[in-house]
Order: sequence, then structure tokens, then C-alpha cells
Amino acid sequence: MVGAAGRLGLKAPEERAVLGRDNSPIASVFISPITTVHVDDERLGRYFAPLALSVASGTSATE
Repeated sequence: MVGAAGRLGLKAPEERAVLGRDNSPIASVFISPITTVHVDDERLGRYFAPLALSVASGTSATE
């Protein structure tokens, strides 16, 4: 994505921004550095799994 945007003549950071996840070390080697964020997948799963199951079963997540 970064390369394709550059080939289109888009400038960073003035005209585009790229965001990655999981603090990937490779983000620092791009010509235009990528901002990365840490995502706690286990925590997200613990939060959203019960919600998804309640939606699937047709019950309220707060019941």
C-alpha cells in the first residue's frame, strides 16, 4: 500500500497516512515510517466473544 501510494505521487505525511498494528519492527524501514499500535487480541476476544455469542443466540449481552 505504501509503495502503490508513492507510485501514484502521493506524499507522506501530507497526503496519506498508514497505520499498522502489533508494533511491527518492519514499520520503521519504510521510506515513509508507519505508525503502529499494540492490540491486545486476547483482551479483545474476552470482551467480544460473549457479545458475539449473545447476538448469535438472540439474547441481550446484558442479561
